[in-house]
Amino acid sequence: MATILLVNDERISRTLLRVALERRQHEVIEASSGRRALVLAERRQRPVDLVVAELSSLKTDALQLVRSLRRCYPALRALFLSRSLGAGELEHQARATGAAVFKQPFDMAAVVAAAEALLAGSEEARKPPAHSGEPPRLRKANTG
Repeated sequence: MATILLVNDERISRTLLRVALERRQHEVIEASSGRRALVLAERRQRPVDLVVAELSSLKTDALQLVRSLRRCYPALRALFLSRSLGAGELEHQARATGAAVFKQPFDMAAVVAAAEALLAGSEEARKPPAHSGEPPRLRKANTG
């Protein structure tokens, strides 16, 4: 079981990701901002193994968040979610940290598989996902 710090300002996205990752027996800590994520990580007695963070919407830059956390957790892995992949330089910087990057909306199974691969240390997780042509699976559930 790994400890995953999930940072996203959208509660629905956080909840869907948390449930999917908890089904894989991981401990998931949720934060709605980079600042909150740093506070929660500092309070931990166990290390954080993976950060899954929204790349574009955090008040604390997601890349800086990972750099800060790596001072305490050098083996920390990162997976970024981006609303606007193709931002060129930002994506390049994210990948340079050794992170996987997914454009939203994304295939939930692919994100969970990439998280598992990152936790296992696989280089495959850092490659851009192949476009399957299938519609993305992360959608708001109809509750009515």
